Order: sequence, then C-alpha cells, then structure tokens
Amino acid sequence: MTQTTQDNQQTRAAFAAADGSPAETAPPEARIAHIAPGGDGVAAGLFTVVAGALGIMAVLGEVLVEVLPFVVVFAGLGFWAMRTASTRVRWAVAGLMTLFVGVNLLYAIGDLAHPESSAAFIATAVVIGGGVVTIVLAVLAARGRPAVGRRVWAAGFAAIGILAVISVAAGSAVKDDAARPGDVTVVAENFAFPDELQLESGTTGLLVDNVDRVRHNISVEGHLSPVELPADSQVRVEVDLDAGEYQYLCTVTGHENMRGTLLVR
Repeated sequence: MTQTTQDNQQTRAAFAAADGSPAETAPPEARIAHIAPGGDGVAAGLFTVVAGALGIMAVLGEVLVEVLPFVVVFAGLGFWAMRTASTRVRWAVAGLMTLFVGVNLLYAIGDLAHPESSAAFIATAVVIGGGVVTIVLAVLAARGRPAVGRRVWAAGFAAIGILAVISVAAGSAVKDDAARPGDVTVVAENFAFPDELQLESGTTGLLVDNVDRVRHNISVEGHLSPVELPADSQVRVEVDLDAGEYQYLCTVTGHENMRGTLLVR
C-alpha cells in the first residue's frame, strides 16, 4: 500500500465514524455539518431570547432602545445559524450573548428574585435562562459537539417551563390589602408615583396601588425601608412622621424616576 493511499484512508476515517457521522478527530465544522440546519439548537435559542426580549417590552409598555439592537442582531444570527454550520457564527453568538446577559443581569436579578410578579418574572427568565442556554449551545456546536447541545436545550427550556408554573402559582397567591379609614391612596402607574402627597403628622396608613405589570417598592428616605409591591397588587404600609417634607421613592434598579414628596402637616 502506498503512502498516498494510507493518507487517504486515514482522512476518510477521520471524517466518517462507524455511524456515518464525522469522527472526533475531524475539524469542528465537519463534525456539525451532518446536523440538519438549526439542529444544534443555536438558532432556537436565539429566537427564544428575541421572543423574551419582546415580551419584556410588552410588559413594560415601551420599546427599550438599548435592547432593540441586540434583538435585531440576534434575529439575524438566528436565520444565519439555520443556514450554515460555520463555527465562526457560533463563536460570534456565544460572545454577543455573553455580553447581552452580562449587561442585563443587574436589572434581571431583582425580577428573578420575585416570581410573584409573574409577567416580568417569566419574560426575564426566558431572556436570561435562554441566553445562558444559547451560550452553552453555541460553544458546544463550535467545538463540534451539537448532540450534547440538543440535550442542553431540552433541559434548559424544561427548567424555564417549570419556573413559569411556579411563578404563576406565586402570583395567584398574592392577596390585596384592605384600606382602613383615613388611609391615603398612592397609585404607582407607568413607572411613576404622584409628585406630591399631603399627610397628617403621626401614624398614617398608605394604601399603595401598583397597577403596573411589574414589581415596584416604596420607601421613605430615613424613615421606611423598602416595602415590596408585587405587580397588580395593593399593599398597605404605615408611616409615623413629624411635620415636614420627606422624599418617598422606589429603589428598584431602573426605576429611579419613581419618587415624590410627602408634605406632612
């Protein structure tokens, strides 16, 4: 047998395992080339993150201009990943998704810690959970192991489904507080509190009506620690204040514009 024949046989063996798929010694792109377009789960992960991001915008009732470029890029990469087995595309997905998850994690942690606000919790879980799963899928596919990637996809989104069920159950368990005589109603709507409220000195009840689909909290600087306000709920809090002016606000990250003044007589 000539040296050329031996080299050709070794090359064929490297690219064709016993089951017809590329062998471990084949380059990564050769190892994922036999997978059907989108079969490594990367495109599905990208589209899931896009859907979750659009869901968050729907919950908030506004377009997040800082998130929109990522949505457009991820959608484009999703269609591209369905058409090509390029490892460069997978590495690009892994890098951009890592950046996206890292930038938004600070805002997401608060929502993920409060499953009782179901709409925001589920959308955020889809974005962050789907983003992490997509990073894993992209890295596995780029390294030529898409079969493992499909198992990660199944497990990851099954976990998100379980979290969604838990969140809905937690949200249904939230009960509104009842108003008492003399209470002052405070409406949290469209990420805003009333600019000014007038109270009598001494102990006063505040019935805070959060009509938004996301969580807030309420605190009075130096006098009341943050009290959680689940989405679509009414929470009663009491404050004991002397005459004067006080600042009240929501301390949730990203809700910095939710503040006002308490005028106590």
